[in-house]
Amino acid sequence: MNYLYWFLAVLIVSLVALIGIFAIWYPMAKWKKVLVCFIAFSVGILLWDAFLHLLPEAVEEYWFT
Repeated sequence: MNYLYWFLAVLIVSLVALIGIFAIWYPMAKWKKVLVCFIAFSVGILLWDAFLHLLPEAVEEYWFT
C-alpha cells in the first residue's frame, strides 16, 4: 500500500512540473498576473526558509531567558 502512495506522490509532482511545458503555448498576457503571484509566493517561501534556518542559531547564541 505504501508503494501506491509513493507512486501517486511522484505522479502528482511530475504532473505539476509539466505545467511549465504547457504554459509555453498560452499567451503571455494571461500568464502575467499568475506569474506575479508565483514569484511573490516563491520569494516568501525563500525568506521564510532563511528565517527558519537562522532561528535556531540565534536562540543558541543568545539563549533567551
